[in-house]
Amino acid sequence: MKRIHCSEVYKCVQCNFTTKWKYDFTQHVRCHRSKKYKCVQCNFTTKTNNYLTQHVNCRHGLKQYKCVQCDFTTKAREYLTKHINRHHSSSEFRCNDCAYITMCKANLIKHIKVRHSLIKFKCKLCPHQDTNRVNFAQHMERIHCSEVYKCVQCNFTTKWKDYFTQHVYRCHRSKKYKCVQCNFTTKTKDYLTQHVNCHNSSKQYKCVQCDYISKRKYYLTQHINRRHSSSEFRCNDCAYITKCKEYLLRHIKRCHRHSGLN
Repeated sequence: MKRIHCSEVYKCVQCNFTTKWKYDFTQHVRCHRSKKYKCVQCNFTTKTNNYLTQHVNCRHGLKQYKCVQCDFTTKAREYLTKHINRHHSSSEFRCNDCAYITMCKANLIKHIKVRHSLIKFKCKLCPHQDTNRVNFAQHMERIHCSEVYKCVQCNFTTKWKDYFTQHVYRCHRSKKYKCVQCNFTTKTKDYLTQHVNCHNSSKQYKCVQCDYISKRKYYLTQHINRRHSSSEFRCNDCAYITKCKEYLLRHIKRCHRHSGLN
């Protein structure tokens, strides 16, 4: 089907070979891999006849293209065009995103591609630019938003809507996850998973000061700090008190970690 009705023709750029079969064309090209075309006027070599022709015309041709505004000469017209655009253009091409200026349009296009191709979000109120939508939204809330989010259940305040949402979710949500094997409840699914793993463990850790037993060393440590420690750990931002240092750290992380940003 492809051989009879396909209109595409594969032409070799190094000789007159043509075919409608891509496989045959690929096999033919391999014949030219080791062959090199050498310039008889210098040491230039290439694997393609077309490149040799371009080289001869450019380096050894009789015709020369001369700039009318300076002494620049070249045997390739495209080089003369580039020279004029780069050195004698009266137009200035300015970047809209920074102070970059050039007399060559190609240089401006290259500059934009290299320096500004990733920038998608630009603040209209300040020079801030960002490639990430979330980071840009946070910039707008933190720098340019005068609104303050206040928790009605505690003294927590923030300018960041997502931080406010996280605070309410972590500290004040009513939903609880309950263990089906005992009366344990928690506000986080992760803690419930950790607790359930305790039921599945065979090893037990026993408190030497009471009858408390746990299948996790972590819970035994918490028990000792909470029940048998004489120290009290107080929160500097509210009236929270605990005998367990880890509980205090967890409390600060959940309820006060963003308050310092305001």
